[in-house]
Amino acid sequence: MSEAKRPSNGGESLTQLLAALAESQCRRVVSHFLHDDDGRATLEEVAAAVAAMEPRLDESTVAVTLHHTTLPKLAAVGVVTYDPESRWVRYEGETLDDDAHALVVEAATLESARGNSPVGA
Repeated sequence: MSEAKRPSNGGESLTQLLAALAESQCRRVVSHFLHDDDGRATLEEVAAAVAAMEPRLDESTVAVTLHHTTLPKLAAVGVVTYDPESRWVRYEGETLDDDAHALVVEAATLESARGNSPVGA
């Protein structure tokens, strides 16, 4: 039996999802996970992937922003789960309803098309 999709919570959650996806670092995180078969990574692994997409930023700066801003924002809209203590991130976008998941994938695809592809993609 397939896993049930989480429905979006109406206009407010869609607005929050769009606000998160408007940020390039959020799109880069999603892009990383769409190209990662495991769907799970440490904060450091995600930071390395995102920093590789944005060479003017170093990994430690990216990791701080991910930890304090980006990952909590993506977790609040259901795209990832993030445990700040263990520093593990899991991609959850596929559990969103179909429309929300399509938005997430499209945003990451557009980010990749802009030349910000994850390493090895």
